[in-house]
Amino acid sequence: MNCVYTVVEEIALLGFQYSFFHTTIMKVAIVACVLTICSIFAGSKADLTEDQRKILQPLKDECFQETGLDAVTLEKFKKEALQKFKTTGEVSNDEKVNCFSACMFKKIGFMSEEGKFEEDTVRALMSENFPPETLDKAIENCKNEVGKDHCETAAKLIVCFMNNKAGMENV
Repeated sequence: MNCVYTVVEEIALLGFQYSFFHTTIMKVAIVACVLTICSIFAGSKADLTEDQRKILQPLKDECFQETGLDAVTLEKFKKEALQKFKTTGEVSNDEKVNCFSACMFKKIGFMSEEGKFEEDTVRALMSENFPPETLDKAIENCKNEVGKDHCETAAKLIVCFMNNKAGMENV
């Protein structure tokens, strides 16, 4: 519950005007998304609570619908991509997975609708979960990653954060 209050403060600092209830729900959703993205793409052992899963699922469903990706394909990709990254340092590439990532990044505020990396939002929402010096370094190294489209940009951001070991192993 402590992280809920912290996120409420962070959102207020970012200038968003939400009711307390809505902010609390959004905070839980954002934390769930952060943990999910980290666990999907960085191999973190982050576990989500049942409540976080319930809040996150509609966002994932929207992104599945928008991208044409399905959960089975995503799970298979996660396993194969993570293994490849661990053994070779290379990252697998899949257009639908990349677009799913862009969709999720937009929904949680890591990427604007125009495909721009939202440095301040990432810093505010991830600062309690990751060592500040590592997060700062990763943001500095990754903030200018741009692909040919939003999907490729999301993929480049993920690879950059993984390569910068943005504290994701600590989640």
